[in-house]
Amino acid sequence: MEVNFKQTRFRINLVTSLLVILWNSTVVADLADEGPMLTVTAAQGVIKVTEAGGVSRTIATVKQGTRLWPFETKGNWYEVMDPKTQEHGWISNRDVSAVQYTREQQQQLSEAHESNTRGTTHFNKSEYKKAEPFYLKSLQVKLRILGEVHPDTATAYNNLGMMYLKMRDLKKAEPYLIKCYQINVQTQGEIHSSTSTTLNNIGVLYSTKANYSQAEPVYLKCLEITRNLVGDEHADVAKSLANLARLYGDMGKYDQAEEAYLESIKIYRKTLGENNLHTARALSSLGWLYYYMADYSKAETLLLDSVRIFQSLFGENNPDTARAINMLGSFYQTRGEHSKAESYYLQSLAIFQKTLGEKHPHVATSMYNVAMFYNGIGEFSKAESNFLQSLEIYRQVYGDFHPDTANVLNSFGLLYSNVGEYAKAEQYYLQSLKVRRKLFGNDNTIVANDLYSLGNFYQSTGQYSKAEPLLLKCLEIYLEAFGEQHPQSAGSFNSLGTLYLQLNEFSKAETHLLKSLSINRKLNGNEHVAVAHALGSLGGLNQQKEDLAKAESYYQQSLEIYLKVFGEGHSSTIGSFSDLSMIYALKGEFEKSVRLQDKARQNIRRHMVRVLPGLSEATQQVFLRERYRTGFESALTLGWIRKTDSKTASLSAAWLLNGKSAAQEAQAESAVMSTGQSAPLAQELRQVRDQISKRTINSGGKQNTEWLTRLKQREEELQKKLGNVGLNLQKRDPWVTVESVRNQIPKGTVLINIARFHEFNFKTSPQKQYWKPSRYAAWIIPATGAGEIQVIDLGESEPIDREIFSMRKQIQATLKTLPETGEVAAVAEFKKSITELSQRVLRPLEPAIEGMENIILSPDAELWTVPWGALLTSDDKYLIEKHQIHYVVSGRELVDQEKISGETSASVIFADPDYNLGIDLAPVRTTRSQLKLRFSSSAHFPPLAASAAEAESIKPSLESFVGHPARLLLQAAAQEATFKELHRPRVLVLSTHGYFEQQPIFNQAANGPVQFENPFLRCGLALAGCNNRADALKSGKEDGILTGLEIVGTDLRGTELVVLSACETGLGDISNGEGVAGLRQAFQLAGAESIVSSLWQVEDNETAKLMDLFFKNLADGKTKSEALRQSQLTRIKIRRERNGAAHPFFWAAFTLTGQE
Repeated sequence: MEVNFKQTRFRINLVTSLLVILWNSTVVADLADEGPMLTVTAAQGVIKVTEAGGVSRTIATVKQGTRLWPFETKGNWYEVMDPKTQEHGWISNRDVSAVQYTREQQQQLSEAHESNTRGTTHFNKSEYKKAEPFYLKSLQVKLRILGEVHPDTATAYNNLGMMYLKMRDLKKAEPYLIKCYQINVQTQGEIHSSTSTTLNNIGVLYSTKANYSQAEPVYLKCLEITRNLVGDEHADVAKSLANLARLYGDMGKYDQAEEAYLESIKIYRKTLGENNLHTARALSSLGWLYYYMADYSKAETLLLDSVRIFQSLFGENNPDTARAINMLGSFYQTRGEHSKAESYYLQSLAIFQKTLGEKHPHVATSMYNVAMFYNGIGEFSKAESNFLQSLEIYRQVYGDFHPDTANVLNSFGLLYSNVGEYAKAEQYYLQSLKVRRKLFGNDNTIVANDLYSLGNFYQSTGQYSKAEPLLLKCLEIYLEAFGEQHPQSAGSFNSLGTLYLQLNEFSKAETHLLKSLSINRKLNGNEHVAVAHALGSLGGLNQQKEDLAKAESYYQQSLEIYLKVFGEGHSSTIGSFSDLSMIYALKGEFEKSVRLQDKARQNIRRHMVRVLPGLSEATQQVFLRERYRTGFESALTLGWIRKTDSKTASLSAAWLLNGKSAAQEAQAESAVMSTGQSAPLAQELRQVRDQISKRTINSGGKQNTEWLTRLKQREEELQKKLGNVGLNLQKRDPWVTVESVRNQIPKGTVLINIARFHEFNFKTSPQKQYWKPSRYAAWIIPATGAGEIQVIDLGESEPIDREIFSMRKQIQATLKTLPETGEVAAVAEFKKSITELSQRVLRPLEPAIEGMENIILSPDAELWTVPWGALLTSDDKYLIEKHQIHYVVSGRELVDQEKISGETSASVIFADPDYNLGIDLAPVRTTRSQLKLRFSSSAHFPPLAASAAEAESIKPSLESFVGHPARLLLQAAAQEATFKELHRPRVLVLSTHGYFEQQPIFNQAANGPVQFENPFLRCGLALAGCNNRADALKSGKEDGILTGLEIVGTDLRGTELVVLSACETGLGDISNGEGVAGLRQAFQLAGAESIVSSLWQVEDNETAKLMDLFFKNLADGKTKSEALRQSQLTRIKIRRERNGAAHPFFWAAFTLTGQE
């Protein structure tokens, strides 16, 4: 039997603590009424029954001193049970006598009863440590006076067992519950309600231990006894069926769980009616099961029915109703319908506050759920606020030392860890651990869970000396509580093995990892994902030890399991492809390495498109940092070192095409998919794919196959719908082949795709650095039939980047120095600054572009900031004078040129915004990006003197080009709200200030952690009212700052051209292999086909002249890149004729990115 423990743990976390407390049947209760035990006083006591016809028959004789429990009294006869056969009969009062207690014993029993009551009071408050001494005292007294074989003694054993179960001290809980069961069977028989209740509690114990194979027969026996006691159609039978259904759900046996729930509901309806508390609870539980079965329509219906019943029973303002509404909020949260989820969570909280008061623990629990919701959607400030309020109430009601207080503290640790505030995270993790240690002692499994969390936190932050003792103690507790053969023990062994691997303590690492592998194989069989994970860890260990043969074997076994369970597209399989590829490269078997790397790159591209947009920002960071970046750069290294092999050159060209700017693309899609009509569709798609994965793991059976078929059909439907509302990244296969790109490259044109990447050292030993300094390389991709793909090395990036910084500094100083030196001298100085750079980056490429009329260029990193048209060729000409250049972000754009159906709207020109506009602003249309906008509050944008004239000048040419009138929005009309209302204008011109804020600088090693913070939040355009943005936001108006993320959310599909006649609109975030993410990419992701943007702050009048020429050339029928080039050549000619030279500052800033 295979059990998805991760899934079970998620389910426990998902269904709130309110539900668990309310609906579990594991409550402490007396199992039998107090009554006098009978002692056999005759030499032999005779137990008889009366047959039909009045004939008496002896069924048993019991020896003197035997103790019997009287079930009923009739005259001189007691109904008792034969201890051997459990058959019931009658014994005469002449053969027995009631046990007599002295007054002192009666007083002690009364005190024991009081101790039990006080223990139960503490138990109900979750004060288990306080309850323990009272329960122990009650048991000791009952053992001494009543003896072990007495129902009241059994009750005492049960209470202690249930207390230890709640404390998760399972090793202590089990013998107490087993002893209770044995006494009940001995005194009252198997077919008795007390025995049935005890069996249910033992079933809960085994379920908690994840020992489902033991739990199932216990629950089935409980059901059998209940049916024997009350018949098939009784509410107690329905309750037993519901317990069994929950177990089957945890086991992943959804079909059996569904059958049991349906039978339970049928009985409840027949015996108690439709509008009944138990019916409502069962409906809600079945609703959650349907959710996990991906039958969302049924799930929603049942959860809504459950709420309706609670409302009819108790009214709207009732705690039970609030609990049901809270569950509905959880459902919509997991479906991604965040507005509905938030509404139900807040409604539930309001009811609790109204009915129970502001300071009730249920209010605190509801606030905790609200906080977890906000934490899940990245609204960390709201999450923090609700966590704080929840913690305050728990502390007021329960004090500092209570399980619920600890839960909030632990969640604070997770929250602050997610946002990178590690000092705070550590503080709260430690507080949670302190509370749980005081509540449960040092050796409890609940404490072990905290040790595990804190240990892994320290491990993830590189604090290995702190992590080791915590993880060792955690393992010790798990072994004591569960033994070796348990998933948590296996996980603990694996964590320690991974830690020792990071510490280069290979012997210890191997011991722990092998133990984890052994346990997982015994628990789950040889073809389970936990086994694959353990094998992968051992592969990594042997790779570190340079035992490549063993590493290959372990990685190969791991890959075979992942392929069988998940297929090629799962992240675990992708990681396995990469691991094996690395081993083969280290062994020098490059053909095998390249083949596996190609599988990895293709599937990671598909995985990123499918999964990354749905992750939280923190989880995206982990994926991009730990799974994406290093794999991408090592793949590019493999392509570079094998550059003379034509097959590798072609494959690695595809890796670059599909990997470049993929992170920003996915982050932009995430922003779009989190709002509007796409949000529920995107969330359902992720849930459907999750269910496909689970159903694939638990394969087998006709019903499962039918479910898989339906799920895959739904997946296709959702993909099509998302294509209409999102960025169309959910298409069937996002992988772009090199062949398809080459087919789109015209004759006489070449694509130059450049990457900056850290070079992976495939020949290193573990004691040396795996990563060498970063370098630039160019993949030369000609048209189909025009030759082979080449890989050209441009050298290490540091000297190239240094030359770029020097060149840009010289350009930016031009306006200050030009009046004194004159343009001829300024150009001579510029050529000095650009010569070395041209030698480094252009000279190696010249043989590849010789004879080419057009260059399609995709630079990378700092090379995006270079005016390539102004680089000097070997014959001392500007590159633009010999070649036509247009840019692409990645090269994928050459293939992704699907025309959008539907008509475009009129072209629009935004110009000369009134930055100081302070009145009559349009109301804010809420966007998530506004909440995250970061820029200096003191930034001030001055007016652009020539902007209005430029707009008036280009308007006729623009109208001639598009063949219809254009809208001109000046001054107060050039507002942010107006931009957001645009719908597919054919051409869009923005003559205004642009801005780009540099990403915060992190202290990074050569291949250290990189923050893939969303770059579209730090670039934007200034529109009307932006200088009054603080006041505008306070009054609920648009702030006049249009961020890149807001641009991504605008519908520009079908827009042929966007012209950003603003300063530095071509700049953006720079990352290895990621191109540049800024305004031009934001407009492309919004759907625009081509973007004209600038590389530096352009002189106002010169910009107006260049733009006027550009639109006249377009109106004359020239292509976009030809129109821009001819405009620039014209300005070069005019300045040379007038000034004797033409400095690139005036003409080289503007570039064309996107489609022709």
